[in-house]
Amino acid sequence: MKIKYCYFGLVKLNEKETLIDHLFSIQRLILKFSQQYEINGVFYYAHQSFFHCLEGDADVIDILLSKLEQLQILYSCKHVNAVDTVSYSSWSMRYVTKDSEIFEFLKARNLNKFQPLALDSSDREKLVTVIEAQYTTNKVKSKKGYKVRGYKAY
Repeated sequence: MKIKYCYFGLVKLNEKETLIDHLFSIQRLILKFSQQYEINGVFYYAHQSFFHCLEGDADVIDILLSKLEQLQILYSCKHVNAVDTVSYSSWSMRYVTKDSEIFEFLKARNLNKFQPLALDSSDREKLVTVIEAQYTTNKVKSKKGYKVRGYKAY
């Protein structure tokens, strides 16, 4: 059975490793699973906070979540939902920028940075909807190239 599992949390930093090291560890593990077991989803992060959504077979998602737990990088996780719909066509990792709709959503709730754990549960669910809309909006590629810009052969 295919499921979607979404959760928020914090990336734990220690003195010897950087945020980039941790994010690379997460990315390497999930990319391995996504290629091998067709896992889709997204990982948004900023200011040590993250939103992670995984889609795929329930058994594989459970294994992947236990492997992520073994990394001991992610903590203070708040589960949002697990439903049987699929929204993502692949897996990707993205940074929350200040000019994104995600940041605008947080700013409307008096948060000046990406802090999803500071939201109540209903706002976290609304944030999931905003994130999914942001992802699907970014997936649409605009036409580029000289043929679209009015190039005429003389």
